[in-house]
Amino acid sequence: MGLPDASLQELAGPETAAEAAELLREVLTGGEGALGGFVAANAGAALYVAGRADSIEEGVRQAQEILSSGRALEILERYVSFTSATE
Repeated sequence: MGLPDASLQELAGPETAAEAAELLREVLTGGEGALGGFVAANAGAALYVAGRADSIEEGVRQAQEILSSGRALEILERYVSFTSATE
């Protein structure tokens, strides 16, 4: 699929909420590290299963495009804004 190999240690979660937020922002703005590849692979498989891609590989390419374009972060920010407004 053209994604980097990653060890389990590289995919381990951060220790603090601030680190988690920073890591999420990095992934959602197209970060190409191990976690970015992991997210793209999972999203690509989901796009394939949902019928939005002809193969997992095509789904991964779509996911990478969405991540690198900043659209994923934009959607998250709209969701946060919407849920904050309803409280």
